[in-house]
Amino acid sequence: MKKIVISLLLLTLSFRLSAQIDYLEPVKPFTTYTGELGEYYRNVFSLLNTGFQQRPYARFVAIPSFSPEYAMSVEKKNGRCLLIANTLSRTYWQAEKGTVKVETKSVEIL
Repeated sequence: MKKIVISLLLLTLSFRLSAQIDYLEPVKPFTTYTGELGEYYRNVFSLLNTGFQQRPYARFVAIPSFSPEYAMSVEKKNGRCLLIANTLSRTYWQAEKGTVKVETKSVEIL
């Protein structure tokens, strides 16, 4: 009985260990997507990068599933460091074309 329990325990653990990976897999470049998904990424990145410089200190884009997409950028303008945030007025995927606006906020970083 003890051998059966140990065997089942080892078998269960081996399945669990083989099903998970211990690292993050890199995402493929968004420019490689085609069709409707490619159009979505091109349009969202174009909107989110509105008003951003070409060479910021740092920038990231977040594309959550059920809330509006947003981007943040750390840039230097006129000798001041700024944190600039662009947020879409609605989730782009669910909105009608042309109805999404970009809301921009910025704050000086001291």
